[in-house]
Amino acid sequence: MFCTKCGQSFPDGSAACPFCGQPVAPMTPAQPAAPAAPVVAPVAPAAPQAPAAPAQPVDPNAYAQPQQPVYQQPVPGAAPVAPVAPSNPITYDIGGFLGQFFKDPSGAIFSRAEKKHWLLGLTFPVFYVIMNFIFKIINKETAMTDFATLVNAAFKGKDGPSVGGYAFSMLIVEALAIGVFLLMIFLLSNAFGVKKDDFQTIIAWNGLAFFPLAAASIICGFSEAIYIAMDAKVFNLTGVFSGVAFLFLILMSLEYFTKNLTQRGTRFKAIMLTITSSAIAQVAFVFFRWIDNKILF
Repeated sequence: MFCTKCGQSFPDGSAACPFCGQPVAPMTPAQPAAPAAPVVAPVAPAAPQAPAAPAQPVDPNAYAQPQQPVYQQPVPGAAPVAPVAPSNPITYDIGGFLGQFFKDPSGAIFSRAEKKHWLLGLTFPVFYVIMNFIFKIINKETAMTDFATLVNAAFKGKDGPSVGGYAFSMLIVEALAIGVFLLMIFLLSNAFGVKKDDFQTIIAWNGLAFFPLAAASIICGFSEAIYIAMDAKVFNLTGVFSGVAFLFLILMSLEYFTKNLTQRGTRFKAIMLTITSSAIAQVAFVFFRWIDNKILF
């Protein structure tokens, strides 16, 4: 540092100049500069908001105006929208079935194995039992012309019911036996490895398979009439026609079961289902005949 009086240089920190004795003023440390204050632009005061209008009270009795429906004008040249068909309408195409049956019997039956054809399928079992009822009356069949009831009558010493009473009782017995056959298919299909259909579908395809039996009932009725008129001098073809028609029903049932096997189903199980359901139906027929004889005699 330098003396302010004589200008001589001397070491820093000396209290006075060693040459002239001039006292040295103490050095004050430099103060740090104060930070500059941020410049804030003045904000203009916001304009006062106008007070909101009070909400109008809602009158609960006020009448709401209904909205007018909007009608879409049809687009010129656009195709008309077809109406939506019912999900499962009942179809009764008996003409189409008969036309196809004589060309492809199994195809005519199995292509209609749907619940919407149940009424068509019900036609032929009903026709079968009604034709048997009518021809029993026409041919004046009684319990005394039937071997099973003839034996019962011989032991009881009774003549049995009238022609109409016997015909009506047989109608009930045959209808019950057919019902048991359909019910056994419905109950046993899954146990034998065959896809289980709903009961209406079973009535559809199995009832259509009754068509030969329904046709045979007419042929057998006339054959029985000729046999009676000729005093049993001609061969009665009733058993032949009935047997062939019943065999057709059994074969169609077996084919349907085979076509609808599940993963655990086999052809042997399909055969056993056919035999079991048919046998139970025959046992039911005999049982209902026994009940019928108990009532008649």
